[in-house]
Amino acid sequence: MPKKNPLTGTWHLLDCRGRSTDGGELLPYGENPSGLLMYDGEGSMAVTQMRSSRRTFVSEDAVQAREAEIIAAWREFDAYSGTYTLDTEQGSVTHHVRQSKFPNWTGTDQLRFYSLEGDRLILRSAPFRHAGKEWVFTLIWSREAG
Repeated sequence: MPKKNPLTGTWHLLDCRGRSTDGGELLPYGENPSGLLMYDGEGSMAVTQMRSSRRTFVSEDAVQAREAEIIAAWREFDAYSGTYTLDTEQGSVTHHVRQSKFPNWTGTDQLRFYSLEGDRLILRSAPFRHAGKEWVFTLIWSREAG
């Protein structure tokens, strides 16, 4: 009998923070981030993450947005989707990215290490370059009551 997939379901973002090798800390979506992570039982996944306090554009027409508004919106939001492979023995999940806001991630594999604590899912990235430094990001998710 196959093992039950512990990640299947919908998760809400509670916290996202990075730590650099030099001890720096980064909260890319602020103190109260918003996000949704979904894993289905067939191997598909999707994630969105953003700063809860994102400012709206001055214009209701997105094409008329000011360059500064576009830059802020880009920096305060992330999304990607694709498929995933779960390795319960290693405590890892690999996201096979098919679509991404960040074009360089499209077609890549993004390794995450996971742990479960009650209704909390903790995902940690493998170390990667961000803003000229080496970082590990930790995201804490809460399972949506079903």
